[in-house]
Amino acid sequence: MLQAVCTYARDVPVPVARFAIQPLPVRGRGRVTFWSEAQVAELYRALEELSPELLPIVVCIVNTGMRKGEALALTWEQIDLVRGHIRIWPNEEWQPKDNEPREVPIGDGLLPWLRRERQSARWVFPCSTGERWRCWPKLQFDRARRVAGLRGGPHTARHTYAAHFLKAVPDMYLLSQILGHSETRTSKLYAHLLPEHLERARGAVSLMPDVGAAAAEARRRWG
Repeated sequence: MLQAVCTYARDVPVPVARFAIQPLPVRGRGRVTFWSEAQVAELYRALEELSPELLPIVVCIVNTGMRKGEALALTWEQIDLVRGHIRIWPNEEWQPKDNEPREVPIGDGLLPWLRRERQSARWVFPCSTGERWRCWPKLQFDRARRVAGLRGGPHTARHTYAAHFLKAVPDMYLLSQILGHSETRTSKLYAHLLPEHLERARGAVSLMPDVGAAAAEARRRWG
């Protein structure tokens, strides 16, 4: 992140010192955590009580797997209720990590929030003033999360979508398209949620030679 900030400063240009950045070694990535349906319900209740203006954004992330920046910058022109999807593309307000446009399906849990009376002519989820949130409201979110007895942040909501999606639709490739990941990255993050994939792979390839020990064993068993 610091490298990206320095690169942007030099492009602007803004004077910035040149120095070497030595990344810390990666010790290994643990399994992603996500919230159960009951935990999500507790979070919704806490947000409704403490920060109701933040509730629609969290509902959006949980039900679409969008990144928090994508949800904050979401405009009405990106919403297609006829086809039932949200179009996410690079623009002046938000640049996805992969810089590739994608479409995200609108689920039943999110649909009522998109059909309600609009709070802003442009922004789908504005703050109380009707303008776009300039940054993620961490203090409000964390307060509600603690009241709900949960750990994690908005990215945990994204993982929650992925986990519940795979439970209903065990398709890694489709999930990668929705999340804006490569399929390889998606598999690394969520493969443990589909342990049956390894069982399905067992025996998928069995090119047994007709010579050597395998052939001798086959002759012994089957004559």
